[in-house]
Amino acid sequence: MSKKGSAMPLETIAVTILILLVLVVLAIAFREQISQLFSSFGNLLKGTTESVNTINIEQLQ
Repeated sequence: MSKKGSAMPLETIAVTILILLVLVVLAIAFREQISQLFSSFGNLLKGTTESVNTINIEQLQ
């Protein structure tokens, strides 16, 4: 009975390590696309801030 109890957490740990390893490999393989994605979000947020600032300045004039 104790062997079954100790085998289950060991399998869970092994699966977790395997999943993390796959995620790391995917992140390394697609690092250029991931960096482009984050830069696109950064540019989008920057553009939104500039638009809001322009609207506020136009309302003040």
